Amino acid sequence: MKLIANTQKPDELQARLATLIGRQVQLKLHMNQSTMVSVRPKEAHVLVNLHKEFVQASEPVIHSLADYIKGERGAKTVPLKRFVHEVVCGIDLSSQGKKVGSAQGVYWDLQALYNDLESKYFDTPLNLHVAWFGTRKRRKMPKKSTLGLYYDMRRMVKIHVLLDNPKVPQYVVEYVLYHEMAHAICPAEVTRFGKVVVHTKKFHSIEEQYPLAKEAEIWLHGNMHILYPSQLKRWF
Repeated sequence: MKLIANTQKPDELQARLATLIGRQVQLKLHMNQSTMVSVRPKEAHVLVNLHKEFVQASEPVIHSLADYIKGERGAKTVPLKRFVHEVVCGIDLSSQGKKVGSAQGVYWDLQALYNDLESKYFDTPLNLHVAWFGTRKRRKMPKKSTLGLYYDMRRMVKIHVLLDNPKVPQYVVEYVLYHEMAHAICPAEVTRFGKVVVHTKKFHSIEEQYPLAKEAEIWLHGNMHILYPSQLKRWF
């Protein structure tokens, strides 16, 4: 399915959406990197906030977007989700100069670990930025805790500073870092039912290439009391 068409003016897209949903539309375009689409029904119109890349969306994507605005989900929104994940999230913003943060920790140097992993397990350079994030202050364990993040548009990997700990083995830090690096070569997929799958079969096959993957999983699920006062259920 073709996702991209000739660029249209914002007012043309607004009028097209209004025709498809049968209501007045107020369209606002933005460069938000997290929320690509948001819909807010008003009394007289529908407020639709879209990433500016939608001005080049194809007709199937626009129809899918209109279905989403009307409240449809599932298979009808597949073109929309594919456009977001393959077109919008594929934009490279890594050269725009946003502050990255430091890769040098107190105990672990993420850049050195990244360089070693990249040379050992990836055929071509990934050209990713790496940095620590978060706080070292221990707190009550949340239901879901994140030790690693990958930002596709920024070509950036962030690892939580809780892992910058002398009691955390190097292979555990490497595994979490490797997991996030794998996202750079294995993007999310959208099924024909509209479900977004982040950890695909291909992703898991790549993840398993790290030789100490199972040992790292065992350590993480058995030693999280080192990072939190109670065991962590989900860590990325």
